Amino acid sequence: MASSAMNDSSLVTLGKFQVGGYAYAAPYGTPLPENATDPLDPAFELVGYLSEDGVTNSVDSDTTTVNDANGTTVLNVISSYSETYQFTLIETLRASAARLRYGTGNVTGEDKAMTIRHMMPDDERFSIVFEIVATGSVKDRLVIGNASRSEFGDRQMHSGDVVGYDVTLAANEDSRLGQGVTSIEYFAAVATPAKPVTGVSLTPQTATVAVDASTELTVAFTPTDADDQSYKAVSSDQSKATVAVDGLKVTVTGKAATDAGKPVTITVTSTDGAKNATATVTVPPKA
Repeated sequence: MASSAMNDSSLVTLGKFQVGGYAYAAPYGTPLPENATDPLDPAFELVGYLSEDGVTNSVDSDTTTVNDANGTTVLNVISSYSETYQFTLIETLRASAARLRYGTGNVTGEDKAMTIRHMMPDDERFSIVFEIVATGSVKDRLVIGNASRSEFGDRQMHSGDVVGYDVTLAANEDSRLGQGVTSIEYFAAVATPAKPVTGVSLTPQTATVAVDASTELTVAFTPTDADDQSYKAVSSDQSKATVAVDGLKVTVTGKAATDAGKPVTITVTSTDGAKNATATVTVPPKA
């Protein structure tokens, strides 16, 4: 299809992010999305708000120039290429954000109740997805398949500004995206549903499940005949309870006993409208 023959203002866009959640991380090897619209693999964790500066994509390249005996350039080729992504995580009390900054093995606990070991970062690899909404209901999904920590900014703690994790990630080549590909973007025009989702619920809102046993939670959409009833379900602590989705049923399986007064939170988020609902699940100790 040929490009527009005239300038078109509808092809100009801002870099706004998806409401409800737009930055996700998963261990390297997690299946990657292959288009702009399919649900992410459940292993992708929301890492929370980014600062108002958003995401900065930087490229560094070197050029090799060959001149002949007269000083005339006869060859000019790009000899190296690298790509980085810089952003600041501002939900510093979120465990997944801390793991992205300090390393999975250096953070224990859960949101607002965790221990972080400050030490030299290792070479941990992971995958990152940014969900961006371009102008005109066009979805822009940016996928970094093989990311590693590259640089860190200063962290200031005082009463006049938000505390943030300033992180720069190196986007390394990932053969799953293609030979030599460091990151990939998928764009898709998303039609506004005739009956958009205005709300979502999860019942029961509290549940108890034994270790190695399962229980079901039911998802309901408002309106009940909303066009797009797809959603994502996540567990706040997969070491204690995992989730699996089948239609409008979320199966929760107990993995280990929860701490007293600290149940696992199960969150469902609708694809349309990013509406959220939660339920808490307690896993008692084995008898």
